[in-house]
Amino acid sequence: MSFVAWLDHSTEDERRVREMIRSFDQPETQDALGFGQVRDAYGDLLFPGTSTLHTRAKYLLFIPWCSIAAAGRGYTGERLERASRDNERRLIQTLSSIPGVHGLIGGRRGWTVRNLPSGTYRTALERWHIQGDNDQDIPSPDDGELVVATHGWHRRLPAPPLDFPERAPGAFALTYGEAEYLQGRLLSIDGPPSLFAYLADHCGRALEAPRLWKEPIVEQAPPHIRDDVQLAETFSTIAHGANLLYNYLVARKYEQDGWTTVENPVERYEARLDDWAVKLRELGPSWPSWRDIRTRAADENGNVLRNVSLNAFAEAWFSLVAQEEPHDLWRSDAAQTLVRSREVSIKRLQSRFTNPTMLSRWGGSSGAGAFEFRWSQARQLLNDVIAGLRSDDVAVA
Repeated sequence: MSFVAWLDHSTEDERRVREMIRSFDQPETQDALGFGQVRDAYGDLLFPGTSTLHTRAKYLLFIPWCSIAAAGRGYTGERLERASRDNERRLIQTLSSIPGVHGLIGGRRGWTVRNLPSGTYRTALERWHIQGDNDQDIPSPDDGELVVATHGWHRRLPAPPLDFPERAPGAFALTYGEAEYLQGRLLSIDGPPSLFAYLADHCGRALEAPRLWKEPIVEQAPPHIRDDVQLAETFSTIAHGANLLYNYLVARKYEQDGWTTVENPVERYEARLDDWAVKLRELGPSWPSWRDIRTRAADENGNVLRNVSLNAFAEAWFSLVAQEEPHDLWRSDAAQTLVRSREVSIKRLQSRFTNPTMLSRWGGSSGAGAFEFRWSQARQLLNDVIAGLRSDDVAVA
């Protein structure tokens, strides 16, 4: 039996473990071949401060408001921390009572929830400069007077509504003023302008594309952002082929060993690999090299350059993709041996190719989805802001 237990940890450590646990339920985030380090680096480059655990933009206001409400009652120190967390739990109860809301964190557990939004959004609050230096002035929800919060919330943070968190008018919908504030905070993120900031500043309609590189407005972005998107698309497409091939090889062994819970997996992955070959051609006659992709990823995570085994595998896979005809590539002994050996070197005794128990537990997909670099989460946050900017300060659930 496998389990995860909390010992001595920080909030950030806990958030990362929760992301790891959630990845088991998301096909695109499982990482049988060790590409995750590069995937996450591009997620940070394109959408800084985001997480696969994020749901709605208004949490970036709800969390400081919970602290403000506690500070307004005179709490400090550890009592302030406890009161802030209790306010988050009260907010869960308030939002749960509003029909039609989606994106609620902790709705199933209610008051007993352990993983509160403040832990999930901590990095975003810091990267967006909503939380920073201590002892900043913040507006009181009662009469506009200034109170001092030891959490150091941004000076121009919009005021919480009256009787918050027992009341949350509009639920997750943002008023124009709230959306404008969050747009400004997103634009304040340190470093060169990201795709995230560009979309927040230039997009006047809801974002709907299933992949970020399919979103028309991305083509109008500055060259350095378009370059990052091209590198991300190339990496996603080429790595996807390796992950599909891995699942095909597992499916073949699964059927050979007599397992039947998953129906027709070999046939299904043969079709998906042929579809992948078509998508590979859509990249054009040439694409960025693995060296270009890893070098840009290393700007965000220097460990990428030091990962010798990943670089050796990726270099070999990219070379095969460049040399072989796409429809023949996944059928070649060289490609199959490369992918199988890579998984065994990572998983060792837990490899599905050598461990019958692990093979029997295969559910039909392990990392078989294309990398999206947190696009679905970033798109929801952006759409919340965009909807608020198009509103007339009328909050709709």
